[in-house]
Amino acid sequence: MIDSKKYFLEPKTADQRKYEALRAYYLGKESTQKDIAKQFGYTFYTFQSIVRDFNQQKLNFFPEKKKGPKGPTTPNPVIEKITALRKRNLSVYDIYEALQEENLKVSINTISSILREDGFSKLPRRTAAERGLTKENTLVPQKSHPLDYANLSKERLNCQVSGVYL
Repeated sequence: MIDSKKYFLEPKTADQRKYEALRAYYLGKESTQKDIAKQFGYTFYTFQSIVRDFNQQKLNFFPEKKKGPKGPTTPNPVIEKITALRKRNLSVYDIYEALQEENLKVSINTISSILREDGFSKLPRRTAAERGLTKENTLVPQKSHPLDYANLSKERLNCQVSGVYL
């Protein structure tokens, strides 16, 4: 539990101490600057500087809070590209990689929130094989097809190890 009286009489931060000293000076009953300076642990000249800065409006004890962005900061063409890629059933990470290839800097969280706002649900989890990865997280190579020797062109290639390829 906080001791309310002690909170105001023994300020913790420098700004709070200045505020309380000025408050005591301006609203106190006939207190001199020397008395207030002594009460709050300032030298007389330091407290005079605080009073001067306050009178010149150089002290701001209650600054206005800055408000954040009011709308999406992602351009509409990028949003349209994200939704078009999702309609092709690409995951958030696939969309991220596609945008990176086009030098469009959009975070994964932004992509997720755009898709969520547009009403897209999460894709069901896919296995590594469905994503085209092996157990070691490397790409699955495409299957090779047997050659039809009858339809090969009549080109000649000289190679000492060609038997390996046949």
